[in-house]
Amino acid sequence: MDRTPSHVDKRLGRTASASDPVASFDPAAWKRLCRLFESAVGLSPREREGLLWDHRMLEPSVRRTLLRMLAAHDGPNAMDALDAVSQELAALREKLRGQTGSDR
Repeated sequence: MDRTPSHVDKRLGRTASASDPVASFDPAAWKRLCRLFESAVGLSPREREGLLWDHRMLEPSVRRTLLRMLAAHDGPNAMDALDAVSQELAALREKLRGQTGSDR
């Protein structure tokens, strides 16, 4: 079963679990999550609220994961969290590229 790497699990403040909804995200959910994180990470808190409001119909598990990722990014170990998220995004892009055959 595909799931996020354990180093990302730890930095997002959760433990790995087979019943974890993040572990079962489909590629489309991961794309939404990555796109939203990349959009939100550089925004002010007020702008993030607007972005989240605009995407209020997100699946609850995607929304919760996005909020955890942003909190980890903004926390005291932000550089470590950013490195972990960057590695996860790179791995996800490779996985999606392999599934779609895309060169982007």
